Amino acid sequence: MLAAGADTGHGDRFGVTPLMLAAEAENDSILDELLKAGTDINKKDSVGDTALFYAARVGRTDHVQRLIAGGAAVDQSNSDGWTVVDVASKNNHPETIAALKKAGATGHLKASAIREGGGVDPTRGGELYQGWPPIAIAASRNEV
Repeated sequence: MLAAGADTGHGDRFGVTPLMLAAEAENDSILDELLKAGTDINKKDSVGDTALFYAARVGRTDHVQRLIAGGAAVDQSNSDGWTVVDVASKNNHPETIAALKKAGATGHLKASAIREGGGVDPTRGGELYQGWPPIAIAASRNEV
């Protein structure tokens, strides 16, 4: 799809891009291809999370390192005021926290209500993929 000119920066109605989905998923090659394609590595979704937040939230230390090497900003906060270190800490990912701190990231956990959600199940159809371009669906499903 990239060779055919797919728009790597396209986000869904929440601003979630293929890079964010790939950062969260298990497949290294999808993330690498999207990084090579020159997608905006620091693009934010509707709540201010970047691809680095997506990788940190699920403890994908290798993806965190790839994103940092590709120029991901480690000093940003999302709309709740959380940093990538805060997100990794909240989800108990010590190796990811260490990698982020090594790159200069800091945390500042703040006292506030933490949003909890059930997440997204990419194996279910319906409205989930409505309006998504094929490249975003492939990245979310971890399909090369």
